[in-house]
Amino acid sequence: MLQIQQQRINPKQWLNSIQNFRRKGPPRHTSESEKQWRQWLYQHHHHPTLLPSICFIPVPSQFRMRCPIWMWQSILFFHLFNIGDQTFQLNDCHHLLASYLVPSSATPLVKVSSNPIQEYVDQLLQIGILMERDSGYTYNPILSLPNTLEKAKNQDYHMMQKLMRV
Repeated sequence: MLQIQQQRINPKQWLNSIQNFRRKGPPRHTSESEKQWRQWLYQHHHHPTLLPSICFIPVPSQFRMRCPIWMWQSILFFHLFNIGDQTFQLNDCHHLLASYLVPSSATPLVKVSSNPIQEYVDQLLQIGILMERDSGYTYNPILSLPNTLEKAKNQDYHMMQKLMRV
């Protein structure tokens, strides 16, 4: 049985990767769900290269998701996090991403004790993006949605510094 271990984020490697994404954009050959996601972004006047830095946080069990990291993390950002002072629960995240999560029964040879959604929420708590409340979590709006590539890159640099402290 394969054991997946927690790995620390290499912040400089993360920064290079995300800034490469911002320069080149997401891959051209995409799935139908990613096409729908892009269409939704465009209809709401957003662009994949201008997603906030928190939509690129690596998680050890990403392999359990049926879509790229920037896709499912941006879905959480736009539908749960970026809605004022709204409190949400982990179950809300799971409900929103249910169709993207590969059930653990589909990977019987991999022993996994955690899931990517929980890992993501935990990391956002550690760096102060989410705050824990009695009834769930609240987004701490310390990051704005970048509207230029320069602002996005600046946000990436500040996020890298936060990741280095974790």
